[in-house]
Amino acid sequence: MSHNSWWGVKDSSDTQQTNRRSSLRIADTLSKTSRAASGFATITVACVLVAITYIIAFGANSFDSMKGPFGSTSHLPSVASTLLGCGSVYQFDPKSEAYGVFDMRDLKPKVAGGKIRVPTAPPLVPAYGYMTDTPLSGDKVVYRLDDKDLPPMTSILRSMYSGTIVLWYLPTVGESGIKKLEEWANTHSNIVVMPWVPQTLGIPETMTGYQMPAGRTYAFSAWRVTQSCQGFGTTAANDFVDYVTRLHGSNIPSTLPPLAKMDEAGHLPSIEYAGSDIR
Repeated sequence: MSHNSWWGVKDSSDTQQTNRRSSLRIADTLSKTSRAASGFATITVACVLVAITYIIAFGANSFDSMKGPFGSTSHLPSVASTLLGCGSVYQFDPKSEAYGVFDMRDLKPKVAGGKIRVPTAPPLVPAYGYMTDTPLSGDKVVYRLDDKDLPPMTSILRSMYSGTIVLWYLPTVGESGIKKLEEWANTHSNIVVMPWVPQTLGIPETMTGYQMPAGRTYAFSAWRVTQSCQGFGTTAANDFVDYVTRLHGSNIPSTLPPLAKMDEAGHLPSIEYAGSDIR
């Protein structure tokens, strides 16, 4: 795993020291480049050097705990993630009534004869929500769009609650792209690679309501944490895993999540949120 990324997160003095060491390495590399240039180019590179060094070394506190969409806290992506066109890392703090376990057999349609639908949480990329007590089973790491055993979102969320990280991909990446994701996932013990199913297919139906952020091909889901990217790279992917590890530490729940608060009619309430709809 990479441990030298900068998230703009005020974690500890150790993290701040790491940030400063990272900035010094970047400064050394850029200064060597600037010496090879001349005239205006030298001045330009030097100015960029000063700006990047200052932000990385001292700017973390300025960007910490920015307000994000859907009531989240937004943190800047790591350097490697930025180069791959990744957006901010969004950390959510949902209320207890915004998630929980329910039994699908108890759920009733709101209209007689209508379809049973599970309300989804507001974030475009899954981060929390209602779940069944049926987590992903087996050792399967990679799922493809034409798999007959694509799990419902309610099972995926249950596994996320217990520490699974999901790497979503648009099927347009092709088989070679999927193989690259599989190679990275196999270097970890808690990663599942999952196709982002177009809503028009309705597979699985409980995924309706989520949307891959515009211009992005990949997305990461952990319990309460998301990020989406244009490209994929192992360093950036490890940066997301590191962030989740720092957030949860050893506090991954070992017990069942709370029971969802279903009403007497057999309906799950909509999951409310506060904040902007902007991604």
